[in-house]
Amino acid sequence: MMVIESGRLYQWGGGELGQLGQGTVVNLDTPQLVKRLSQRVVSQVSLGRSHTVALTSTLRNELASKAFPDR
Repeated sequence: MMVIESGRLYQWGGGELGQLGQGTVVNLDTPQLVKRLSQRVVSQVSLGRSHTVALTSTLRNELASKAFPDR
C-alpha cells in the first residue's frame, strides 16, 4: 500500500482471497486507488499479516475532539 501526497491510498499485490478489499479476487500488478476511501484523506496506513488500518483526517479529528473536548 502507498499513500500519496494528496492523501489517496493505493494498493497492489496478491488478492486471490479478496484480501485487497477491492471487491474482487484478482491480483493487482500495478497500484490501484482504494475506491472506498477515495473521498477521504488518508494520513497514515499500517499493515500486518492479517490486517490493514488506514487513518483518515476525519477519524483523526474525531479522536482528537474526544481526547481533548475543550479544543
